[in-house]
Amino acid sequence: MMAQKNNRYRIVFFVLGAIAFCFMVYHIGFDAIISNVQKTGWWFAAIIGIWLVVYMLNAWSWLVILRDNDTPHVSFCNILKPTISGYAINYITPVVALGGEPYRILDMSRHVGGKKATSSVVLYNMMHFMSHFLFWLATATLTVVYIRPSWVVGATLGVVIVLCIVGIVFFLKVYRNGFLMKSIRMAGKIPCLKKWVHNMDEKRLETIEETDRQIAHLYTYRKSDFYKSLSLEFLSRIVSCLEVYFIVLALGLNLTFLDSVIIVAISSLIANILFFAPLQLGTREGSFLLAFQGLSMSSGLGIYVSLITRIRETCWILVGLLLMRLK
Repeated sequence: MMAQKNNRYRIVFFVLGAIAFCFMVYHIGFDAIISNVQKTGWWFAAIIGIWLVVYMLNAWSWLVILRDNDTPHVSFCNILKPTISGYAINYITPVVALGGEPYRILDMSRHVGGKKATSSVVLYNMMHFMSHFLFWLATATLTVVYIRPSWVVGATLGVVIVLCIVGIVFFLKVYRNGFLMKSIRMAGKIPCLKKWVHNMDEKRLETIEETDRQIAHLYTYRKSDFYKSLSLEFLSRIVSCLEVYFIVLALGLNLTFLDSVIIVAISSLIANILFFAPLQLGTREGSFLLAFQGLSMSSGLGIYVSLITRIRETCWILVGLLLMRLK
């Protein structure tokens, strides 16, 4: 019965994903996809390959979190599949881009049970967000040291550095103590949420408490796994910067890898600030445009790079949707 229910949910995720995929292809335009892939040439294959490496690093990071003495053995392929499919769903989630997390929990619960699947997905997402703060912090610091920007840009980067440090400290505190039960108690004090919290069944509360214990356990008793998982996530951010580097090289233009790291950092920061934009429509194009202008490069180049990243994203969405149909 549970297997049939899970399969129905998988079909729902697949159908919704397929509809969003068709919308994205329509939005970009099939002719635009073909012409820009031809313009990029064989570099497009390298760009697709970069993201396979990124997803493998993401999956490895999740696997490090998942594997402990109390968890059944899970193969790397069983982690890689929901990793790719989860990100595919996130890409097409209209708002917040977290639709892939329920799917990951659903898929992984077949192997390790619902409680462990839930805690591992929550932990992985925390690691994913924390790696963003580390990436922005490192990039902002490198920009100040090596590029020596104007005082206005330097002051802005200073604010980014301070906010990133605050974010990292916050995540470390959450890792030490957990946060889910505290969030539930706080929600119980909000008038419009009191009834929802009061009606939560005991089984769900037990799952939340167990997730909090797993969060604290990873940081307190498995510190080497914690830093290994975080390092893999941070490395995946660095590897993903090769995409911009390769796209610009495909046009025969000069761009240093540090420039590409700065461009990706700026665009990802803006995209995360504007997380509520449906399918990131307009925000990605604008973020790349601003990033290239900030480095005194052509704004048209920023638009072209954003278009290629959307086409790459569309390809991996298709792969993720197809993987959802595999048992």
